[in-house]
Amino acid sequence: MISVEDWAEIRRLHRAEKMPVRAIARKLGISRNTVRRAVASDAPPKYQRAPKGSIVDAVELQIRELVEQWPDMPATVIAERIGWTRSLTVVTSNKPFGRWGEVFGDDTVAAAMIDRLVHHAEVISLRGDSFRMRGRDLGSVPPAETSKD
Repeated sequence: MISVEDWAEIRRLHRAEKMPVRAIARKLGISRNTVRRAVASDAPPKYQRAPKGSIVDAVELQIRELVEQWPDMPATVIAERIGWTRSLTVVTSNKPFGRWGEVFGDDTVAAAMIDRLVHHAEVISLRGDSFRMRGRDLGSVPPAETSKD
């Protein structure tokens, strides 16, 4: 695939300088068919990767059903029940990725960590109240202790 700069140069040479396709191909060292496609296209070249499915796609429905029925079931048990044979790493957090900088004290460190965690990962975001935090009132200030004299 040619770069956007090459695409623009091909079109400039062909349109403004009236250079033939063969001469452009020779000058830039590229195929005549590539030059013809660049001249004929209205937009610069853009690399597009075909969408690829995840290995989790085949079992995602089973995972969601198990989590809905038994929200406190450990991930290892879920993996056994669905017949998962690959490695398994589960990271949970009650903070969105955008706030991880607060936890680690540095946005750059947090961004690097997130990048390494989610590379080739399947991120499943669960909504709702935390089972672990049930029954806690996080919005109120605890009463001050009074000393008994």
